[in-house]
Amino acid sequence: MGLNPGLTNSIVGSTSTTAETTGLLPEVFDYIGCNYAGTTADIYTYKSGGSGGITVATLTVNWTDSTKTVLSTIVRT
Repeated sequence: MGLNPGLTNSIVGSTSTTAETTGLLPEVFDYIGCNYAGTTADIYTYKSGGSGGITVATLTVNWTDSTKTVLSTIVRT
C-alpha cells in the first residue's frame, strides 16, 4: 500500500531518532504501530518513548471498500 500517514517532513542529515511533523500529527514521535483492523480500516498508533511509550496520536484510516483504493476518511484521536 505504501501509505505513511502523517509523515510530511523529511529530516536530511539528522541524527535524531524522532520525527516531528505538521498537519495531522504535530507531536514528536519515535514509534508507529500499524494495525490493519479489518477489511475497510487501518489504525496507526504514534508513540513517544518507543513501543511501550505514551500514545501521542492515533489515526484511523477508513476505506470505501476492501480493495483499499479509495480513501473515505481519516480520523485523528
